[in-house]
Amino acid sequence: MEEMNIPRKLIALVKATMNNTQCGVKIQNRLSEPINFKNGVQKGGALACLLFNIALEKVIRDAAVNYQRYHLL
Repeated sequence: MEEMNIPRKLIALVKATMNNTQCGVKIQNRLSEPINFKNGVQKGGALACLLFNIALEKVIRDAAVNYQRYHLL
C-alpha cells in the first residue's frame, strides 16, 4: 500500500481493523468458541474487495512496465 502512495493514516486504519480479528463457526444454530486468525480478511468483508483491488492494481502496473520494456527491444 505504501508503494501505491496510500496515506499512512489509511494504512494504519486498515491494520487496526485487521488486528485481533476473530470468527466463529455455526453448525445447527450452535456457535463455536471464537477462533483468532492472523492472515487474510473476513469473507464478504468490505475490506476484502478494497484490498484485492489494490493488490490487483499493483500487479497490473508492474506488468505494464515490464511489457513496455520488452516491447521496445
